[in-house]
Amino acid sequence: MRLPFPALLAAAALAACAPTRPAPTLEEAVALYLRDRGEETDALHALAARAGPGDPEPRVWLAEASLRHGSHEDALRLARGVLRTHPCHGMAHHAASTALRASLEHRPGAADSMWMHARRAVECAPGDGNAWLTYAWTALFRGDEPAEREAYPRLAALGFFPEPAMEMARWTLRHAPPGAVLVGGGEWDYFPMRIAQVAEGVRPDVTLGNVMMLEWPAYVRSLAGRAGYPLPPEAARLGDYEILRGEEGPKLAATLGALWTEEMLAGRAARPLALTFTIIDLQWVYRDSLVQRWDGPVITLHRPAPGHDGNTFPADPSAVFAAFRDLRLARLDGPRAHPGDRSPFRRTSMMHPAERVALLAAHFAGERGLRGDGPGAREAMGWAETLLATGRVRPEHAETITNIRENVPLTAGRRP
Repeated sequence: MRLPFPALLAAAALAACAPTRPAPTLEEAVALYLRDRGEETDALHALAARAGPGDPEPRVWLAEASLRHGSHEDALRLARGVLRTHPCHGMAHHAASTALRASLEHRPGAADSMWMHARRAVECAPGDGNAWLTYAWTALFRGDEPAEREAYPRLAALGFFPEPAMEMARWTLRHAPPGAVLVGGGEWDYFPMRIAQVAEGVRPDVTLGNVMMLEWPAYVRSLAGRAGYPLPPEAARLGDYEILRGEEGPKLAATLGALWTEEMLAGRAARPLALTFTIIDLQWVYRDSLVQRWDGPVITLHRPAPGHDGNTFPADPSAVFAAFRDLRLARLDGPRAHPGDRSPFRRTSMMHPAERVALLAAHFAGERGLRGDGPGAREAMGWAETLLATGRVRPEHAETITNIRENVPLTAGRRP
């Protein structure tokens, strides 16, 4: 039913008199961004539009939010606008370097500008772990290992990766094969392990690879040289930041995996090849060509034994038990991210180390229970339940652990 005109006027008058919600402050908009809420962008746009040249903070946070939403050109424009009036604004240099890293393939000269902004970020904000992490990323892209190593004592001193991430990194390194080439699943694997190696001296014999970088020829050339593995011909002919594309998209990582797999199968590999347990689903090496054996926090790669069907995914129970008994479970209970970490992904979306390890322990408990090893299954489930009690495991993964506990025999049998 339509209201008569006088009633419409009265309703409009009431709406005009109703209290309006005040616009978010910068602090409130930043809090929304850090929680990865998504609705902070409009508030930051409004705040940036009202801010004068002497107030760069709304514009620089809008640049960070633009990066998060994939608007790299907007982020670069905003960061450069801030730097015109504040040439030593560390956060603006960090945003500019990160934006340029996302467009290396398409922007001539971006690599030099990316490196310049990364260096200026740590010069202007030496206490900012975000800047030092970007410095390390940029050095990786350039294949500049001395510069990369420079970042790790700084990140360690700042405690930028909290103790749970560092403990999982040390644990993984301790159980890598001697002299291994160990490929990790991205920044949460790679950087804490590099900090442990460089700043703490843990397992310097291991050469670390970052699976997120395996599409970039400059990085592949650097890694192959350090690992002592051959270089795919494609990586030799491509430009530093030219991604190899095929019908199914980027494929240099698969080309590298195939070549290194052949080295393993032919017995020509001088060093063992292993993966962190966090990246087994990425399958950058051919799973039907090599046996991927679960040895605790690492997956080791082996030539298949006669009769191997290529489908089984074996575990080495003695290695897994030894690894878990060596793990300091209490050190996995702590914050996921540093208070100054500006990445919503690391703050909210990354699996907590306690969660990752709890799931690993629960699946191992299930495997032992199905094989009739009741004592082993109970011991492994005890590790999972200890980590479950920390409250760091999200409900969907806590449910997985509960289902394993309720549906797998944990009491019968004896250890083989």
